[in-house]
Amino acid sequence: MNPDMASAFVNPRFEDVVELFRRSLAEGMVMILVGECSVEYKGRGVASLESGSRIVIAKPDGSLLIHAATSVEPVNWQPPGSKLEIRIEDDNLVLSSTRKAPYENVIARFISLSLVAVCKLEIKPRFKVEIGEEAIREAVLAEPSLIEDGFKPISIEKPVEVGFIDLYGLDRDGRLVIVELKRVKADVEAVEQLKTYMDSLTDSYGSVRGILAAPSITYKAYMKLKEFGLEYRKIDIAKCISILTSRRRQQRKLGEYYGDKS
Repeated sequence: MNPDMASAFVNPRFEDVVELFRRSLAEGMVMILVGECSVEYKGRGVASLESGSRIVIAKPDGSLLIHAATSVEPVNWQPPGSKLEIRIEDDNLVLSSTRKAPYENVIARFISLSLVAVCKLEIKPRFKVEIGEEAIREAVLAEPSLIEDGFKPISIEKPVEVGFIDLYGLDRDGRLVIVELKRVKADVEAVEQLKTYMDSLTDSYGSVRGILAAPSITYKAYMKLKEFGLEYRKIDIAKCISILTSRRRQQRKLGEYYGDKS
């Protein structure tokens, strides 16, 4: 077996897979194994899975993922930095992954292999994630500290004469806070929009704080904010996504729980 950028082998011999595994990972290649295997785990506890059809992915950074036929979540995994080893033991192909701290060991014990593939993946820039302003607002409502500690949202899409305020609430001192949300880099136009909202409420509410919340802001927009006495908050898009994902998982679990009760 001579892997190049990508190779696949149907019903390979275990001896050939051992050689292929060692050579491929040394060359920075990813290996995918499809076959019948059991899984054993030791570490913070002890667990095992009976033999079944699974896909095992071994990466050159030490990562290991073991997938079943369904679900996006692996049935077991090991993080980068783990030590991967392979051997033949009692006519089985044994793929072992060991993490030192904290100690964790995962073993995939194959009784048969239907497919093995290796490939070289290019390392590209990280995936650029963007979400809409409604999603950012949902994350802020779930975790108001994204704006600042002590912030208490009161309402969304508040209608005023000049439009609709994305979000407004009270700070820890009880002052009214207007928040203008942007999903991309905030520019001068966004600052002027926030200032217009501020002006429409100042006569009625007196002291009002204005905050422009966005992943980033242009230099001119930032200087304009300072000129108007307004504030900027950097929105962490990855954190917003994490908050929303966690919240939706909880909602799904509650739905499953109450669904079981009906």
